[in-house]
Amino acid sequence: MTILRILDYLLFVPALLYAAYLLFFALMALTYRSREDSVTVQPRLFRKMLVLIPAYAEDFVVKEAVHSFLAQDYPRERYDVCVISDHMTDQTNQELAALPVILEIASFPEGSTKVKALNLGMKTLEGYDVAVIMDADNTVDVSFLSQINHAFDRGSRVVQAHRKAKKTNTPFQVLDALSEEINNTIFRLGHVQIGLSSALIGSGMAFEFGRFKRVLSGLESVGGFDKELEHVYLRDGYRFDYLQDTFVYDEKIRRPDDFARQRRRWLSAQFVYLRRFGPEIPLALLKGRFDYLDKILQTAMPPRVLFLGGTFLLALLVLLMSPGASVKWWALWLSVCAALALSVPSNLWNRNIFLAFLYLGQAFGLMFLTLFRLKGANRKFIHTRHGD
Repeated sequence: MTILRILDYLLFVPALLYAAYLLFFALMALTYRSREDSVTVQPRLFRKMLVLIPAYAEDFVVKEAVHSFLAQDYPRERYDVCVISDHMTDQTNQELAALPVILEIASFPEGSTKVKALNLGMKTLEGYDVAVIMDADNTVDVSFLSQINHAFDRGSRVVQAHRKAKKTNTPFQVLDALSEEINNTIFRLGHVQIGLSSALIGSGMAFEFGRFKRVLSGLESVGGFDKELEHVYLRDGYRFDYLQDTFVYDEKIRRPDDFARQRRRWLSAQFVYLRRFGPEIPLALLKGRFDYLDKILQTAMPPRVLFLGGTFLLALLVLLMSPGASVKWWALWLSVCAALALSVPSNLWNRNIFLAFLYLGQAFGLMFLTLFRLKGANRKFIHTRHGD
């Protein structure tokens, strides 16, 4: 019985720390107040921007993304849109070529990746101040680039915009939207509210052009390139700002099979970067690089749905073995639920969210099975379909 009690606490203590982490940053996010000067203050200058849209087999959605940028209120001569077309049809390429964009046709014999596509797009382009990284399924409001420019006016060197769901028509789109907003609240807004860096997310990001081009040329990521970017920039002392009121509308996962495919790619990247950067924890602690240390610790954290389901199952198991000892587990599980509930925006609390909760068990099962299918997942690009 003593061994079981020791094992119980060995599991409970790290789980408690993780739950406290989630709850603390969820509460910190509540202190945010919207800025009213994001589009009303006259900019000091209109920076020259390059919008990069890598598009792998995204024929259904890429043109909508391009048109949302061609409709910006930002001076047209101060930005260019570059689409890197990979595995798209001749018809789509012809339609894109007829638009006022820079079109690069990609062909990667050894396999496609987002890093390769971005490097191809930037290879011959110079003279820009800011690189804006998007996905082919993203759309933005007309003032998006103006708000990015204002952020750089305020001194930002790396910014992450607020990515949110375009549609929530299916249960898995709702769950994916919830996951996105929980991460926005805890790992972005909550962090910047106490002076730490926002997490990056792979699109809706903007960087100082020259530095980004140099960093990108040294990356070889297959999946999770944003995680490698985070570690490289944070290790060099950069800070990431978060624009809560600057929106990027993102196509969410509609089907369980796409959900499993996407999460397999994310989990694989998480393990890869934990092995790579985890050994740097002592040095980061010694040098007081708390932003970088926090990022490495985030890489070690299990996904929220696995943690929520895992703590629930552990609470049940301990209840069967020792009802008294299970009280702390139920309290921990409820605190996790509270942290996640606080992180969900009010507009998502509707009938659909409660219907989507019925699929949480399936999502947990898919994520759990994915843990046993990670081998080789980071050696080959795993595409997630959008819009079809």
